[in-house]
Amino acid sequence: MSKIIAVIGDLIFRSKVEGTGSALGAAVRTVSSAREVSACASGETPSLVIVDMALPQADAEAAIRAAKEAGAAKIVAFFSHVDTQLAESAKRSGADEVMPRSRFVTALPDLIRETL
Repeated sequence: MSKIIAVIGDLIFRSKVEGTGSALGAAVRTVSSAREVSACASGETPSLVIVDMALPQADAEAAIRAAKEAGAAKIVAFFSHVDTQLAESAKRSGADEVMPRSRFVTALPDLIRETL
């Protein structure tokens, strides 16, 4: 079974990501910190780590680095389309794919299917 970790602070968006995973038969573990990413990743390499760049910037960057250190197969970061600085921050931190929130919502089912 693939291990999907989502680092998202917004409760409504967390439930959207978890619900999409559940509908596709994939368990999504939501966490809110880099430390939790490391703890979740122990024992099984994550196939996908999703990071919301709306978290405090240092936390989002640390979560991406923790996912990288855990050997995540793919790290996807999403951001508000009006804050392109966060996109650059995600790229510098090592995200494999960075996209605006609206595109992420559309791509989410495919991202999860790729891990199954």
